[in-house]
Amino acid sequence: MSRNPLRRGAVRRSATAIAIVAAALAAASSAWAHATVVSTDPANDKIVQTQPRAVTMTFSESVETGSDSLRVFDSNAKRVDTGAIDRPAGDQVSVPLKSGLPNGTYTVAWRVVSADSHPVQGSFVFHIGAPGAAPGGIGSEVLGAGAPKTVTVPFDVIRFLGFAALILAIGGVVSLLVFLKDANPRLRRRLWGVDAGAAGLLALLGPLTILLEGASGAGLGIRDGFTWGLSSDVLGTRFGHVIVARTILALVLCIFALVVRGLPERDRGLEEAAIVPAGALLLMPSLAGHASVSGTAGFVLDIAHVLAASIWVGGLAFVVMALLMAGEGRWPLATRCVPRFSAAAVGSVALLLVAGVINGYLQVRSWNALWETTYGQLLVVKVALVLPLLALGAFNNKFSVPALKAGIASVAERRRFLRLVGVELAIMATVLAVTAVLVSEPPAKASAESATGATNTASIIVDPYHVIVTVTPGKAGANDVAIEAHGPPLAELTMSAALPAKGIPPQKLEVEQTGTKPGETDFAVKGASFAIPGDYAITVTLRQDEFTEVIGKGTIKISAP
Repeated sequence: MSRNPLRRGAVRRSATAIAIVAAALAAASSAWAHATVVSTDPANDKIVQTQPRAVTMTFSESVETGSDSLRVFDSNAKRVDTGAIDRPAGDQVSVPLKSGLPNGTYTVAWRVVSADSHPVQGSFVFHIGAPGAAPGGIGSEVLGAGAPKTVTVPFDVIRFLGFAALILAIGGVVSLLVFLKDANPRLRRRLWGVDAGAAGLLALLGPLTILLEGASGAGLGIRDGFTWGLSSDVLGTRFGHVIVARTILALVLCIFALVVRGLPERDRGLEEAAIVPAGALLLMPSLAGHASVSGTAGFVLDIAHVLAASIWVGGLAFVVMALLMAGEGRWPLATRCVPRFSAAAVGSVALLLVAGVINGYLQVRSWNALWETTYGQLLVVKVALVLPLLALGAFNNKFSVPALKAGIASVAERRRFLRLVGVELAIMATVLAVTAVLVSEPPAKASAESATGATNTASIIVDPYHVIVTVTPGKAGANDVAIEAHGPPLAELTMSAALPAKGIPPQKLEVEQTGTKPGETDFAVKGASFAIPGDYAITVTLRQDEFTEVIGKGTIKISAP
């Protein structure tokens, strides 16, 4: 009887600690966003009479860099920098220039990794003596590509293992404190050992995550990317801080689970303290990914999503392991733990659906992006995999759980229950694999075209913008072009159109701004000439400020008159 007040006190203390940690981390997250350029030397579009010795960029926060993070080109796309990246400070990147450069325009293409762990890139120009033949620069031609498959595929595998280990570690704590609280001591000790193993694996994955993030951010292969210099850069970023914190918390939970595993039964009241590291681990995926720069609502919803998944997936895994380990006591234990898990799973699924739908909207924003971007397509696959899980869960709740709770399930019903939960766990593992790939994609990263093919309207998705381009009348000859840019305010938008099938190179269109409204900037092109019918490749360059730009591509169909 004396243990209950102590246990309740432990729970209250643990809950208070979690609340403090959550509040601190949530408050800190609001300041984390994409890195922005504070200044450049030389300044953007500046004419200098004497060749500078180096080009230096200063960002709003510490950034991760690679060997090609800062490149300088002449108008013929020939590199004129030495390639020796220098870091005067965590928020600065510099590269020396070759000597004896002639007068003309030079384009600086930069690529760094921002606070949300995704690469951010852009370009600017400066002129020596006077502007050259291409005074606007050649940024659209020289901005780099992403990391090779030799990095992205292992990184996806590491993410999958990390998600699985984190969900098992958190779900294991919930199971042992709630669903399996009255399992026999020997079985509980074994399960605490499993929880320690999941937490230990999560801790071991920390250094690999740092190494792969360095290679990915630099756009390098594993051989070139696994260097201390790149890893040191990652450790200086917010993403690196989160991974280090996750590793430490996982180690704490691992050690705690091993300690609890060896405690006598009378000291079980200490188990509730495992809520503290498990609760803090719950925040790590949201702090390290898209949610960290999606605002308070997106951040909270993402945490709810991870919590629901941990209870549902991790909880089910531990319940199944407990039943398999229990031997002859399996089905008596099932009469107690399965109904408890079932009740929690219903709430978790409801939370998962609500949080998933809202969070998915925050990351995708449009139906076109759902079908026409890699991120959107992966989200659709994830939803499609969740549907059979819901069906299996509903079947078990209606038929298996009542029979198990009443202790009247036949041998055939018990076997069917185990087979179905095995299928559930297999599908859940597939969902985690899709999620591992999903988080590697910036929301709405790819350009999207109409699902029916090229039309006289193009929907272009380029993070963080959704651009709708409409050509009227969409026939060969003079056309009016209306452009809606949905997203943050724009300083400038430029557009070009090419007809590759006819060998017509990109032609710049004269774009003028026509209006602004909250979340939208409108532009237009009057009397644009599309002389030949065909599928025109259009490129839009959206400049947020004088240093930062994003580029999207789409296709417009121009019919015969």
